[in-house]
Amino acid sequence: MTNRIFPVLLLRDKDLVKSFKFSSYQYLGDPENIIRVFNEKFVDELTIFDVTHNSRVDFDFLSNLVSEAFIPVTFGGNVTNLNEVKSVFSMGIERIALLAEKFIESNFIKKVVEEYGSSSVCSVIDVGDGSKYSTPANRLEELVAWCCDQGVSEIIIQSIEKDGTREGLDIGLVDLVSKYQQGVSVVLGGGMANVDELSNPVFDSLGGIAASSLFVFSPNTNSVLINNPFLDYRDLVDGSNL
Repeated sequence: MTNRIFPVLLLRDKDLVKSFKFSSYQYLGDPENIIRVFNEKFVDELTIFDVTHNSRVDFDFLSNLVSEAFIPVTFGGNVTNLNEVKSVFSMGIERIALLAEKFIESNFIKKVVEEYGSSSVCSVIDVGDGSKYSTPANRLEELVAWCCDQGVSEIIIQSIEKDGTREGLDIGLVDLVSKYQQGVSVVLGGGMANVDELSNPVFDSLGGIAASSLFVFSPNTNSVLINNPFLDYRDLVDGSNL
């Protein structure tokens, strides 16, 4: 069983939202309040993606937001140059997430790695169709290999088709990138149904699982419930505490 699972939060116009197949969005609530709840729920880490369309990062807003988090934060979205990367790290954010498809024609990701170190940089690959920087499944291996060459410490692979469906993680994506998992931490996201999936040994080799609906909705409904189901699950299976 993978011991690492963390929530992915989406910022859109300064609200927290949940996406469905990267298209429709449901409002969740005020981001500062939700982060405070996650502090209380003993979540180990947070990943925040800004999905505001054609927007620059509001660094004042972001700084105020992450100051509420008493846990490590990874941030991604709308960062396009080294000055913006510097601003992100200056506010105490632990890692930056960069969309691989967006920068594949440049050496920007490699420059960030050289400047701040591999452990501070992860790549994101959105697999499927319908997004400007999405990656077809038949190019996933190629892009994972490219990310490894850039020197990132982790790659977050998100399934667009599975996003928000709670139909189960895409095991096929794990198979496609299995040979790279010794050299880089591979995280899978999109569609996690429930904590019972964690018992599937196919996920044991992953660096972690990124989830959203599981942390922000009550089971089998779209009613907002900020929670940490993994905390209870780990206590149940091995008696450990976060």
